[in-house]
Amino acid sequence: MVQVKTLKPHIWPTALVDLERHVFKVADLRIIPSDDWIDNRSKEFGYQQSFDNYGMMYPIAASTHDHRWVQDRLKLKNKAGEYKNPHHIDEQGLVIPGYYCHVGNKRVWYAQQHGFTHIEGFLITTHRERELVKMYTHIKHTEIPK
Repeated sequence: MVQVKTLKPHIWPTALVDLERHVFKVADLRIIPSDDWIDNRSKEFGYQQSFDNYGMMYPIAASTHDHRWVQDRLKLKNKAGEYKNPHHIDEQGLVIPGYYCHVGNKRVWYAQQHGFTHIEGFLITTHRERELVKMYTHIKHTEIPK
């Protein structure tokens, strides 16, 4: 039997009470940036140290893959016409099904690296909800607690 280990936020912003809270299986979540980008960013700004010392301050926000705004985001191309996030596109050019993290990718990365089975957050369905979560939960890289 697998031991459940859940990464929980310290703060649920009161301005977001209308959004659906959800407990995600970490294994079901897809991080939008590449693993290298997340790893480099985490090292550059000390996210590992922050999570080790303070835990997760705010919930993540994720959605299913099937919303148009999610499809558009994941299918963005660079100037050379290549997908910016090819790890989310299958051989037929379709977005790989799953839950995609839009806010809190480094939190999900930390959960994956440290044996968490679940992580708490918001299940969002619109781009507006994504922007609201970012507005109330974003901490500048240089201001994360350490």
